[in-house]
Amino acid sequence: MLARIGREAGVPDLLASLARLPGPDVRSLMLHLARAQSARRSPAQLLHQHADDRTVPAGHVDGRRVHEFERQALLAADGFEARELSPVSPLGLQTVLGGIDQMSVLATVRGTEVLADPTTALALEAAMARRAGEAEVRLCAVGRVLRMQAFPVGYDAHFALFSMVTAGRAGDRRAFELAALREQVAVYLRLLAEVAPGHATAVAVSDASAPPSALQRDLVEPLRDEFPKTQIALRPERVDGAAYYRGLMVDIGLADPGGAIHSVADGGATDWTARLLSDRKERMVVTGIGVERVIRVAESD
Repeated sequence: MLARIGREAGVPDLLASLARLPGPDVRSLMLHLARAQSARRSPAQLLHQHADDRTVPAGHVDGRRVHEFERQALLAADGFEARELSPVSPLGLQTVLGGIDQMSVLATVRGTEVLADPTTALALEAAMARRAGEAEVRLCAVGRVLRMQAFPVGYDAHFALFSMVTAGRAGDRRAFELAALREQVAVYLRLLAEVAPGHATAVAVSDASAPPSALQRDLVEPLRDEFPKTQIALRPERVDGAAYYRGLMVDIGLADPGGAIHSVADGGATDWTARLLSDRKERMVVTGIGVERVIRVAESD
């Protein structure tokens, strides 16, 4: 495709030529191109794109339910400072921190990308706070994200995520990560008990690099004591998410009306603030829950 575009433009090495230009020059070129293309568009073309482009239409879950869930989530995380995130992030945020292919994120012509994950955006906020001298940073936010990869039929390309991050310095025996993750999981379990009463919940804990006895003592048992009705267990065989998190990770499930458990939230330890601040002693734990995902599971037939 790139070769064809280059031939039709009369510049066979078009991509290489553009890549050699300074960033501001590329952005100026793309802005003028967008202006020229917009000037030629008709109302009929706008309507056609709305019908044909899956990133454009409104979501299918009732907006009142979504906003009520978001309100309850923010109230449940009362120990976390709530931030209202920008709808865009620095270009490459998901690729650099999360290892996500840039083609799965919608880039803009101004050197930014549409928000694809509140946790990475919160990681930037936390890194700034840590650099300013805050000892331990707890942040939460609701973000409407856009993902470009294919989803099952009936699911939207954009959806709301509620996320939390905790950042600070390294502790003994991974004490910081375990305590932070325990606090965040407890927020989700209290939230699910409120928004989906009567639905069973489950938590799977994984960390191939830690002794199972330590996870059992410092994470599983304290959560079981506080949430005796929740199924909480070690799942050492889990591999999904292993490339995204650094060892310690959890998955939180919610039962549908038929009793089947569906994953609605996950999280774990990351090295994001360590990399952002060039300090290996920095620690960060992040989690997120799908707002529409919870509503769909709780109300499914």
